[in-house]
Order: sequence, then C-alpha cells, then structure tokens
Amino acid sequence: SSAASDVYKRQPDYIQTIRYGNLSVKLATKLQDTLQGISSNTLLGNSLYVIGDYDESLKSYLAAKELSNLMKDSPYEILCLTNIANTRLKLRQFKDALKSFNTILTIVKEKDSATFPYYNETYLSAVLSKGLALSELGRVEEAEQVNNEGIQFSRAIKDKKHEGFFNINLGHIYYRKGRYHKSLGFLKDGKDMLRDFSDLENNKSVSYTHLTLPTKRIV
Repeated sequence: SSAASDVYKRQPDYIQTIRYGNLSVKLATKLQDTLQGISSNTLLGNSLYVIGDYDESLKSYLAAKELSNLMKDSPYEILCLTNIANTRLKLRQFKDALKSFNTILTIVKEKDSATFPYYNETYLSAVLSKGLALSELGRVEEAEQVNNEGIQFSRAIKDKKHEGFFNINLGHIYYRKGRYHKSLGFLKDGKDMLRDFSDLENNKSVSYTHLTLPTKRIV
C-alpha cells in the first residue's frame, strides 16, 4: 500500500521502497482510484528521484499529473508540475523546465496568499528554479533579474533559506559575467545564510520545498 511504501521510504533501502511504490501504483490503477494513483505515482517518483533515476522518476510524475487532470480544480496540479519541472532540471531539459516554472508562477499568482497553503514557499521555489533554468540556458541577464526579485521577496518575509539560495545563484551568475569579486561576496553571503540549516543534504525538490541545486553548483 501507499502507507507501507511511505514507511519504507524512511529507510536506506530505496529498492524496497520502489518495490512497494510499484505495487501501490498497480493497486490504485486496478481500483481506478484517482487520488490514490496521484499519491502512489508521486511517492514512487520521489523514491526514484532520490536514487538518481530521473528518467523513471519523470515518468511517474507525468503519470501523477495526467491523473490530476481528471480532477476539476485539482489541488495537486502545482505539486505535479513542480515535481515534473524540477526533474527536468536534473535531466538538463531546461527549456521544458522553464515553461513549467512559468506555468507554476502564473497559477500561484492567481491564488490568494492568505488562503493558499504554502504560498510563499511554492512561489519562492518556482522563482529559484526559474532562475536556474534561465542561467543554464545562458540567459544570464534575465536570471540575474529573477534572482534579485527572489531575494527581495525572501527578505520581505524573512526567509533566510531561500535568500541564501538566491545569493548563491547570483554568485554563479556574476562569476559567468567575469565579476569575480562580486561573485565571491554573494557566494559567501549565501553560504553563511545556509549554515544554520541542517536539512539541506539530499533534500529533493518537490512542491513547497526549496530546490536542491544541480551538482555542478555550490550548495
């Protein structure tokens, strides 16, 4: 079941987790349970993501998104889109990832921040990821603007974790632009801000959480 799979996911044996995840997906399909199908495919995708099997992870996330489309005004739409977009970042499918993050931001901006759960976290995660995609596409001026907007929003709500990530991304952007002294300053500030957070190791990017930076970047 999905509950059993969730328990196993807390253990280092992700192979067992994936086995239970596949069983949960098959059961949900057999029962034609849309909600369970979304949950099971998402959990399976998460487990595959953690072990670095991004191609298979993407398939599970796409399956979850297809099921969420069957639900009117699905509350899972942003979750599914975020998982898909972040996995595409890992697969270096930057154009497709950027499209998804723009879609996410459009949806979030239409929500009421007072009533939409995790509005700030979802918005900042998408902005952070959009900046990464733009940077990887070589659109550094746009990436710089997006990351600066992220810093301002983070400061306004006193979110040090995201502010740290935005600083690190700007450090890499200024390095690409040859502004090495400025780059070093942003990288140092970002690292200092993130020092107090112990939950960054192996965190995967799903909706309502920060984005784990690509391995070629400094975390």
